[in-house]
Amino acid sequence: MGSPSSLERMERIYRCAPENLKDWIGRNITWGETDQSSTAYVVLTPQGYHIGFNPSFVDEIPDEELTGLWMHEIQHIVRGDLFVKPEDMKPSQTLHDLATEYVINERLLQHGLPIPAVGVSRQTLQPFIPDGLEMPEPIMGVSWIAHWLDKNIKKFPVFVVDYELADPFLRSKHVETLLDLPPGAGRDVVGLRATQKPSTLDITPLARLAARIHTWAKGLHDQPARTWRREHVASPYLRGYDYVPTARIVLAFDASGSMHEYVGTYWALANELRAMGAEVETWAWADKAAPWLPGTEMPDVGGGTQLVPLLNSFPNARCAIVILTDGMISDEGAAPRAARETLSRIIWALVPDGVAPFPGDDRVELTWKA
Repeated sequence: MGSPSSLERMERIYRCAPENLKDWIGRNITWGETDQSSTAYVVLTPQGYHIGFNPSFVDEIPDEELTGLWMHEIQHIVRGDLFVKPEDMKPSQTLHDLATEYVINERLLQHGLPIPAVGVSRQTLQPFIPDGLEMPEPIMGVSWIAHWLDKNIKKFPVFVVDYELADPFLRSKHVETLLDLPPGAGRDVVGLRATQKPSTLDITPLARLAARIHTWAKGLHDQPARTWRREHVASPYLRGYDYVPTARIVLAFDASGSMHEYVGTYWALANELRAMGAEVETWAWADKAAPWLPGTEMPDVGGGTQLVPLLNSFPNARCAIVILTDGMISDEGAAPRAARETLSRIIWALVPDGVAPFPGDDRVELTWKA
C-alpha cells in the first residue's frame, strides 16, 4: 500500500486531534504539513498559532501517538513556552528546552496518553543520568529541572526542539489563550477526558490563579520590543518598535515552619507565571528577605515573620509582590506603612485558613497543594 495523499493525511491528522478540543483548535490553531521539523513544531505568526506536521513521521506513528503529538504541541501553546525570552532560559537555552520537553511528555504519560518513542521522557533521559539518581518528578517545573540537569547530566541526548519563540509584541494578544479552554481542561493535562486515568495532578486552579495574578501585574512595567507592524501596517518583517506591557512579579515565600509543606506549590506557581510570559523573581522571607534561585536550597532568612524587610527590598520598583503566606506576621504594626510607601502592588496568595494581615491590591485563595 502506497503513502497516503496529502488530503488523506490531513484528514487523519484532524481525526486524531483531541475530540473535546476540536472547537478550541478550530478557533485558535491552523495546521499543515512541513519539512521544517523531523516530527512536528508549533509557531506563532501574526495570524495566530500554526502547527506543522512532518508527513513521513505522521505516516509512521499509530493514531494514539498522533493524538499524543497533538497534545504535546498544544501544551507548548497553553504553557506559554513560545513567549519565554532566551535570556530567561537558565542555565542555558538547551537545558531549558530539554526540561520543557521532559515535563510535557512525562505529564502526558502520567495521564495515560502515549507519546512517540522519540520523545524526551524519563526512559530516554535515564541513561544520561549518573547511576543511583532518578529523574525528578515533572511537577518540580521546567526551571528547577533545567538546573538539576545542569548539575547531573553526563552528556546531552539528541532531541528535537519543536516550538519557535514568538516575537514579544504578540504576547499580549495571545497570553489569555488559556482562559479560552473548555471547562475542566487542566493546564498540563489539557483536554484529557474524565473517563481516562483520574488526574491527581490537575493544576487548573493553580493555572487560573496564576492568570489572575498575571492580569493584576500587567502594565506596571514596559519593555521595548520589536514588532510585526510599522506605521500601523502589518508586515512579515520585524522592523517596527513599540513598548509592550510586561508583568514583573516578585513571588515571595513565607519561610516560617508552618509553610514548608507548600514549597512544591510555590515553585509550581512560579513555573505557571513564567509560562505566561511574566518576569518572575523568586524570594524567601522571614525576618529578612533574600533571592531564592530555582534548584537551590532555601536561603537562610532567619526566624520570625516580618514583612517590612521584604517590602523594603523593592522601594522604587514597579512590580507586583505576590506574598505566599498564612498571614501570621510579627510586624503587623509597621508593615502596612511600608506597603503604602512602595510603588508595587501587594497581592496576597493565602493558603487555606490564611488571613491577610492588612488589605492589599488583591487577594487570592491558594487551594491547590503539590
